Parts: sequence; C-alpha cells; structure tokens
Amino acid sequence: MIPTKTGLIPAALRISPLDRLRIVCALLLFQRKAGAPQGLRFSFEPSPYGPRCPEVYSALVSLERDELVVRPLHPAPAEVPYYLTRRGKAEADRAARSIPPALMWHLEGTVREAGRLELLDLIRRTLEGW
Repeated sequence: MIPTKTGLIPAALRISPLDRLRIVCALLLFQRKAGAPQGLRFSFEPSPYGPRCPEVYSALVSLERDELVVRPLHPAPAEVPYYLTRRGKAEADRAARSIPPALMWHLEGTVREAGRLELLDLIRRTLEGW
C-alpha cells in the first residue's frame, strides 16, 4: 500500500490524541525534519496564531464524518483533541504500515513533541523559518 498524506493524520493520532492546531504543527515539523516526499506534503500557510493548513482541516472533517475520529463536545472545538474510533484505529494501523519506517520514526517524534510542548513554544517552533 502506498501512503497518502491524509493517512498521515490517523497514523499520527495512533501515537497520541492531538487537537487541530497540534496536528498541523506536528505535520509541518514532520515535513521539515523528514523531508517527506512530495506525495506526503501538505501546503502550510503562516498566520499569527500558528501555521494553517486547509487541507488538514478538510481531511479532519472527512475523517470525523467517516467516523474514523471523534472529539468530545466542547465550547471551543478547535482546542479538543481528536481520538481514533475502533475503525479509525484499524485505518491508522494500515496507514502506519504503509509509511516507510524512517518516515514513521520522524512522525512519531514530531507527534510526541507536539503533544509535549507548551502551545506557544510549539507555535514559535513551527513558525521558525518562515
């Protein structure tokens, strides 16, 4: 199976639940660190609030609609982490198996980093280089 960039999202959530901004930051750091091939690259835009990526936002809507991910109800939904459903976990496992081990290693590292850092530190880190 050939990995897809949309498949990176469940593969990332397999490592740790993340909110939308942390997912975007993790994927941007992954692209920078791993030198992800063109087919696995998202288009990011800088903003004062951190990187933006409409492609990721659309993918998250699709994953939620397809019941592969869920978020607990919250007044500020963008700040709530996405969790894989049972079907999502199976899809995430398939996606992770399709990603070359060296790239998966980088993805795991950036997802852990995105989950560990304070949000402002994470945003500063991702905006470096723009």
